Order: sequence, then structure tokens, then C-alpha cells
Amino acid sequence: MIRKWLKRILGINEIENRVVNLEREKADLEGKVIESEKEKDLMNRAVTRSVSLSEIVNEVQGFLGAVNIQITDQNSGSALVALEATDVIKKYGFERYVAPLEVGYPSQVITIAELQEHPELYMHKLSKGFFHFPVGLNFDEINETLGNRFGSIELDLSTAYSNNGCFTFVLKSLLERVEGSDRANEVLVQATQLSHLRRAKCSSWVHMDTIDFLANYDGIVGYIKDLPDVNTSAKISAISAMEVARFTYLTALEIVGTTRIRYLSDLLKYDKAEESHTITGDIEDYNPNQQLKLKLKASLLFEPKGTSYEDIEKLLSIISMKRFRALASEVTSKILANDKARKGLTYKIDKPLEDYSVGEAVVLASYFARNVITQYRKLEDSVNEIFMGKPSSEISGKCTDYTGLALHYLREYLVPMQPAKFRNWQFGVEQDHIGDYNHCYIKALHINPDLTVDVYFLDPTSLADRGIKELKSPQKVIQGLDAKNFPLMIERDAEDLLYAAKERID
Repeated sequence: MIRKWLKRILGINEIENRVVNLEREKADLEGKVIESEKEKDLMNRAVTRSVSLSEIVNEVQGFLGAVNIQITDQNSGSALVALEATDVIKKYGFERYVAPLEVGYPSQVITIAELQEHPELYMHKLSKGFFHFPVGLNFDEINETLGNRFGSIELDLSTAYSNNGCFTFVLKSLLERVEGSDRANEVLVQATQLSHLRRAKCSSWVHMDTIDFLANYDGIVGYIKDLPDVNTSAKISAISAMEVARFTYLTALEIVGTTRIRYLSDLLKYDKAEESHTITGDIEDYNPNQQLKLKLKASLLFEPKGTSYEDIEKLLSIISMKRFRALASEVTSKILANDKARKGLTYKIDKPLEDYSVGEAVVLASYFARNVITQYRKLEDSVNEIFMGKPSSEISGKCTDYTGLALHYLREYLVPMQPAKFRNWQFGVEQDHIGDYNHCYIKALHINPDLTVDVYFLDPTSLADRGIKELKSPQKVIQGLDAKNFPLMIERDAEDLLYAAKERID
């Protein structure tokens, strides 16, 4: 009673109410600004995608015109009168691709740091597949174009038959189902089956490992050219589909080959001005191949796997974005106040949120999640505590909670405050499932002006083991977030084990 009386006499209640109202007004204003920026961004992205998709269709036509596929009389008349599958294998050299690198792989588990140091040893062996890691390329648009233009053909990454994805097609569909196409399809299916190129028994479809397709490309095209009972127009259509698929794969491999996994400490040093490099319209002095390559790169790098809103929602859902942003603003105000008292992270950075660098914003998002979720607990841990009669009053969460909350805060609260600064950045989730080990963490992607990619990996969950008092500078937080020693699984062949044994014996 005395405490309440003193508060009323001293006007403390009124001051507290004013502070609360000011915080709510601030949160409401921030929410309106952020909402406006998000709507503008969504509209721009929708328009860009619409333009990009139509331009890819046009560029494919220009590319095919420049390729100038020729079918000679010798091709169309002489070759395959009664050729069987075994003859096709011999004539066109169908066989699985064998990497020239002879090296042993003692363990099926490596670290991100090992991949970073020696990509040539591990990239083609990644269990996730090099199109999925470290970037996560998006083939959706090009598959739509291929299907609409040519028929039954797809660059399929979501396959269990190959870690690097499969090139899947029905030859008779690509041959426009003309006379002779059924027999041509049947023989090719048998030939790829006998040569172990076909990765799945699926009716009249051929599923080939991506690398096997590239290695056997000349043989497949040669087979199509030599078909005896198929007209020239249908052959050109099928070969055109193969040409575009091959060019797309090579473009994707160029992105993979030029991607750099950066050290997390580099993120704090990043201070480059961002320029828009949306690839639309005719690009001066570029030939059809270069035009198509740039459009394909932009498409493959649009919303990489793990960076869509739906991907983040699977970690931690948001019912009302408006309410989330208002609460994020209020909690942020409390963190700022606490940091001022304890001379914590935001006090040391000492600048308004809208002036934070990219690295500082990523640090703050992880720090925010650590302030909110104060204790790491898997569901099994919480169940055991209940049975033991030791319920905790801490706010607990597992890796999906830490990562999901940090990503939502970063993408929906911090990034819209500085849209120009984050113009070429994308933030998403990376997940590992290795035996009983399951974990998720953040990947930050920067798309450079030349459409190469820099990737950073960080783990907000790892801050759970560190006290808030330890996390007083961005450098300290970055050290705690470092994911370079996180595990990656590789797929080994029988030969890899024998090479490893031979090296050990030697």
C-alpha cells in the first residue's frame, strides 16, 4: 500500500504509463514503416519475376537460333535400322561418369571448414548435393520454361536417386510423339538401364544423374541424330531440349564453382555500397549465349532453397506479422535499456538500429533470440523435467526456435529498416540430418554484381551456452556464432573405401 501511495504522490505511475504509451506508439510507427517497405519489396519482386520468366523464354529462342543444330542426310538415313540397346551402348559410349580424382575418404562426415579448404575433394560427394549446398539453387522457373517449350523434361533436384539431382525426360515427348518416337524411346530406356545410367525404373521416363547426363551428352545427341524413322523437325526439337538443359546445368555449375564460403569474421568487415543488379532487358554487346546465361543465373539465384518465407515458417510460425513486429519493437526497447545498464552489446555498438551495418544486424538478430530464449531445451529434456517434478521458469527452446526467431527478427524487423543496405542479401535456414544428429542454422547469402555468391553460416543456438554478460561486442558474438566445425555428410562409393585402405596400408 505504501509503495503504491508513494508512486502516486511522486507521479511514478504517470511516468511509467507515458513510457509504455511511447513505446507502443514507437512500435506502431515502426510497424507501419516496415509494412510499407515489405509491400513495396513484394511488388517489386513479383514484377521482376514476371519479366524474368518471359525473358528467359525469349532468350531460349535466341540461344537455339544461334546454336544452329544441323541434321545431315547421313544422320537421318543410314544408321539405326534395327539397332538394339546393347549396340547403342557400344556405339554411343554410354557409361557412368567416373571422377578422375583418386583419393580415399576415411570418414563419411566432414566439416564445413574442410569443404571450405578443399572444395575439389568434397563438393561432388556432398550428400546434400552441390546444387543444394552451399547456396540452394532454384530451378523452378527454368523447369517451367522447359516443360512448356519442349514437353516431358525436368531438371529434378528433389530426388532420392542421386545427391546431385537427376535429369529426367521422356524422349518420345521431346520428339513430339511423331512416327518412330515410341521405338526410339524404348531402345534408349533399355540402353540407359543396361549401362546403369538410368537411376529409377519409371515407365517410359529416363532418370539420369546430372553429371552422368553431362558426360554422356554427346552420345545421347548422337543417338537422336541417327534415329532412322524420325523426321528432322522432331529431332531438332529433342536436341534443342538437350542443348538448353545442358547449358542450364553448366550455368548452374558455374555458380557453384564460383561460390565462396566466407569466414564469419568477414561479415563484420563488410561495408560495400549495394547497387541494384537486376538482370532484365537486352544487355548491350552480349551475344545470345551470354544473354541467356545471365538470365538463368538471376533465375537460379532467386529465392534459393531455405530462404522463402514458407521455409522459415516451418521452423517457427507467425500468426500476425503486425503483432510480431510490435512485440519485437517492445522487446528490443527493453534489451536496449538493459544493455545500457550492463554496458552490453547494443550499448557498445552505440548507434540507432537503422544505422547498423549488415554484420551488426545479423549479430543483433542472434543476440535478440538469445535474450528471448534463455535456455536451450529439446522437447525430450522438457518432458524429463516434468516427470522429475522440476519444471523450469526459463523461456526454453530448441535449435529451430533460436534460428527461426533470429531469422524472423532479421527479415521482418531489421532488414525493412534499411532496404537499400540489404538489397543483395538473402537470409535463410540450413539444416542437417545425419543419423540421430539434427540441427539447423542460418545461411546468409550475398549476391555480387557479377552474380557470384558469398555465403556465411552462423548458429544462433550456440549462444545458448554463453551468458549474456559474455556477449558484449559484435566480435564476441560472432565467435560464438561460428559454424565452421559443423558436420556435413558425404556419399562414398565402394572405391572410396578401397582408396582409403590402400593409402592407409601404404
